[in-house]
Amino acid sequence: MKTKQIPRWLRLGLLTFLGTCLLGYLAFRFILLEPMLFYVLEKYENRYNIRIAMQSAEYRGANTFQINQLAFIPPKGDTLFRVDTLVMDVKILPLFVGKIRFSQLITHGLKVAFHQTDSSDNYSFLLRKNQVAPTEFKTATSYRQVASRMLGLFFELIPDKAQLQNSELFLLSPSIEQRILMPHFQLKEEEWKATLQDAAATTTWSLSGRIASDLWLVSLEAIPEHPERNIPLLKNVFELGLAFDTLQIAIQPMDMEEDQLPLQGEIKVKGFSIEHWRIAPHPIVVPEGSFTWDMFIGDREIKLDSSSMAKIGGIQMHHFVYYTAFSSGKALGLQLRIPEMPFSDFLSSLPQGLFPSLEGMKAEGELRYSLQAHIPFQYLDSLRFDSDLDIKKANIQRFGQEVLTKINAPFGYRAYQSDRYMRSLWIGDSNRYFTPLDSISPWLIEAIQIAEDGRFMTHHGFHEEAFRQSIIQNLKEKRFARGGSTITMQLVKNVFLSQNKNITRKVEEAFLVWLIENYRLVSKERLLEVYLNCIEWGPNVYGIGEAAEFYFQKKPSALNKEEAIFLAMIVPRPRQFMYYFDKQAKLKSFTQDFYELELRMMGKRQFPLLDSLIQVDTFRIELPGSARQFLIQPTMVDSTQAVESAIELLELI
Repeated sequence: MKTKQIPRWLRLGLLTFLGTCLLGYLAFRFILLEPMLFYVLEKYENRYNIRIAMQSAEYRGANTFQINQLAFIPPKGDTLFRVDTLVMDVKILPLFVGKIRFSQLITHGLKVAFHQTDSSDNYSFLLRKNQVAPTEFKTATSYRQVASRMLGLFFELIPDKAQLQNSELFLLSPSIEQRILMPHFQLKEEEWKATLQDAAATTTWSLSGRIASDLWLVSLEAIPEHPERNIPLLKNVFELGLAFDTLQIAIQPMDMEEDQLPLQGEIKVKGFSIEHWRIAPHPIVVPEGSFTWDMFIGDREIKLDSSSMAKIGGIQMHHFVYYTAFSSGKALGLQLRIPEMPFSDFLSSLPQGLFPSLEGMKAEGELRYSLQAHIPFQYLDSLRFDSDLDIKKANIQRFGQEVLTKINAPFGYRAYQSDRYMRSLWIGDSNRYFTPLDSISPWLIEAIQIAEDGRFMTHHGFHEEAFRQSIIQNLKEKRFARGGSTITMQLVKNVFLSQNKNITRKVEEAFLVWLIENYRLVSKERLLEVYLNCIEWGPNVYGIGEAAEFYFQKKPSALNKEEAIFLAMIVPRPRQFMYYFDKQAKLKSFTQDFYELELRMMGKRQFPLLDSLIQVDTFRIELPGSARQFLIQPTMVDSTQAVESAIELLELI
């Protein structure tokens, strides 16, 4: 059976028609496409309230445009985007619906500059459209809309192919001035690669990855090619040293939902190190780690799902984090869980430099940990915090750099003021000022516990309610106004750890306290005895033996009620004890509140030496010791700390 052929005249006619259309398009493409191109540009101008300027535009092919000196000028601030030459192959069909899609993009001399002052910037307009917000968002930003708009804009402008030469990113603010160069960037068949370096060329990174616009998928792999691996922007601006051998990042939205934007991501890193004085005094090194997350962005909430997990060595940490900003108020929540794992694997997986005192420690047992916190910023008194560490069948075979049982015997103690070394003293009988616990006045033992740690004899190293109250007060005052340290925590900090105030030291302190208290490595009585014999009690005065002589020319056993309460009152600021006295060397009136509070607490605790029928007298003491020479009226009198100490005690009752 023969196939019927199309007549020759019809084929010639079709070819003639198509050729005529093509010639007509080529001849009149400027007339046809220019209005559509400028219509789309005008649409973007109106959408983001910006001005798009160019020196000239010309056609270089069927759908190829070349634009010279193109600039995006925001309503306020300096030019955000400028490019010397932009050559783009535009997809024709999207122009008919008012969108720009590129099949190819070539640039030379691209410059993006983010500028910010104390009152304005040149980039926040990208987060919003120039239109009236829907009714439900007139007074609040929709996180979902902002995230969707930013991702949509990013993937909308990604071409099928791209080649960028001599690009530059400039960041300028009152605290930042940083120029980042990208000598070249290439994108082809969803695969991209680039070179990135700082302006001084001290650091160079080789970048590569994948961008799939239809899937909203983007991935990155970064490898430094220079010995100086720290990221200059973070180092120069935030004093943060951040370096890695290999970094991989991947982000992709999951199935869209009507009321939230779900995002899925993963970070993998090798040879990672971080250094900042607020984190630790030395670099923290993670040989290999990863973090996978499922994020859900709603109109007024952002959350990391409980399926999110960080992994460092053999340690798996499951997270659930949320931030909400509803009309009832803003709130932040965190749930962290480390499933049961061998204690030995936990110790061997800790990053180098994280907990120096534990390095080299060998132990058996099964460890698990959980943390739950909820912070309602409008109702801080309802803050919830719960931390639970458990190590079953723990057997410490070898201590790390610090032997936690060393304080059971006489030992040398190094005293510091902040991070400045002051002097050494011996905690033992060879020191004539050392005083055993049974030779210290019961009044002082009771007064110190009430002032510093009322539940010392019954808790396991932590006073959860005191810690919760300290978080609340610090958040209310937006500063570190109050600590929640117990006597054991103070002792561990002073004896075993550095005096640097940073995050990792606080966590390390808590872990050592947990080990000492839960496994009774040191008795409560010995902990209190060492504490009283090493804490600072005045200018270069350490331990109760020196303090009793310095202030009262007495032995610690002879201290009376008033003297004991005075010594307890000045512990938070011992070198400023003179501010508690007036010109006549008499205690100021505000100290009476602290005195009466201590006596009331002694009554509640049924302290046997306190006569419950005794009338509360006036708080008076004399300083016959060498401390009296310090009682010179200062220019500025600061009595704040004594009042704050009394308030803290009231809150803990």
